[in-house]
Amino acid sequence: MRGLDFSDFWEEVGPDLPEWAHDHQARSRRTRESVLSTARNLLESDSWESVSMPDLAREADLSIGALYARFPSKDAVLQLLAAAIFHEASRAFARAFAENCRSLSDIAERYTATLVDQLSLHRRVIQEARTSSAALPELRSLMDRVNHTIHQGFLDAVDRTPEGSQLDEELVRTVLFTVNATAREAIISGALRTYELDLTAAKLKAWLDRVLLAGFREDGA
Repeated sequence: MRGLDFSDFWEEVGPDLPEWAHDHQARSRRTRESVLSTARNLLESDSWESVSMPDLAREADLSIGALYARFPSKDAVLQLLAAAIFHEASRAFARAFAENCRSLSDIAERYTATLVDQLSLHRRVIQEARTSSAALPELRSLMDRVNHTIHQGFLDAVDRTPEGSQLDEELVRTVLFTVNATAREAIISGALRTYELDLTAAKLKAWLDRVLLAGFREDGA
C-alpha cells in the first residue's frame, strides 16, 4: 500500500480546514500526518467505529493528551484524513489531464485508469467518509468540491480536443456521474479482486468511449 502524499496539502487545503487544524509549525504538521497515516492503516483491518482515540494514540506512539491537542475528536481525524485523500486524488487527476490528450478516447483512458487506481488505493477511507458524511456536513461539502474540481478538469481536457468543443457539457457531466457511481460501487463494496481492477478500468473506458462518441456524432449531425 502506497503511503499518503502530503505534498502541498497544508498550503493548498489549509485555508479550507477547520480552525483547529490551522497550524504552521512543521513539527505539529508531521505529528498530524503520522496520526493520519496510522488511522488509514488501522482502517485496513478495522471499521472506523471500532477504532478509538486510545488506539490511535498507541499506534502513533503518542500520549492521549498529545493526540487530543491536535485532534479534538475521532471525527476530526476522519475529516482531516478524508481531506488528505481527496487532495491526493485531485492531484492525481490533475497530472493525468496535464499531459497532452489527443482525443476523447485518450482522455477516457486516463480518467478511468486514475479513477480505478484512486478508488482501490483509498477504498476504506472513502467508504467511511461516505458513511459519515451525513453526520459530518463538512465532509460532504469537501467531497462535492473535489468532485467538481475533477469533473472540471475532465471538461477542460475534453474541450482542448478537436471534437470535444462540440460536446454538450451536461452530457459529459452525466456520463462522469454514471462512470463514477459504477466504479465506486464495484470497488468500494470490495467485490473486485486486485487482478480485476485493470479489467474494470478497460470496461469503463470502452463504455465512456461509446457514450462520448455517440454524443459527438449527435452534436455534429
